[in-house]
Amino acid sequence: MRHALPPCYSLEYNEPVTWWQSMEHVDKSRIIAPAWALWDAGMETEAGKVLYERIARKSRPVWAANILLLAYELISPVPEIGAVITFARFPQEWERIDGPTTKKAHFVFDNVRRVTLLSERGDQLFQHLCLLAENVAKVTYNAYGFAAPFDHDAGWWIAACAKGVVTAVADPDFTTQMWQTIANEEHITLESPTRCNPYCPTCHHWTLFSDIVLDH
Repeated sequence: MRHALPPCYSLEYNEPVTWWQSMEHVDKSRIIAPAWALWDAGMETEAGKVLYERIARKSRPVWAANILLLAYELISPVPEIGAVITFARFPQEWERIDGPTTKKAHFVFDNVRRVTLLSERGDQLFQHLCLLAENVAKVTYNAYGFAAPFDHDAGWWIAACAKGVVTAVADPDFTTQMWQTIANEEHITLESPTRCNPYCPTCHHWTLFSDIVLDH
């Protein structure tokens, strides 16, 4: 007689997931290899979709911050970009989900967005890095559970922005390092996707995805 396996809890801020979502015993190369093929073929957003949707919500800020940090080391310090990395890597500072905290969290994105707008006619590497920082801020804001979330696909665009950075750098070793950071299997823990934010309308209308089944 087969017994139903009990619910388990992923790193999803105590959101219950069914046993089949865990990738503990799954070959992660079947996720990473198709993602690499897409990324290498110029379909970076699709590659980002494949990977991001298999990363637990609580892990997404650190995953995104590590990608941004790798690129950020290429330039001189920019406080607004540094603030995004801090935002993503220290979640304990954002545990209060109230009005003032939400506004402060949104300012992290607003500030880096202003830097992006000022850089639109400047260096290509810096432009791509700013866009990457914007999406890291969005992913972090969403993952922390603040109301009025950013677009669901911000996480998909992180791979595309990172591809822009490596294209500007044009260094094969850096490209390899960036991909290894994007596809770090330590963060790929879900067999099927989960919500990016409790208030995300895309997640609530999960049937819009033709190729992804969201936990609900």
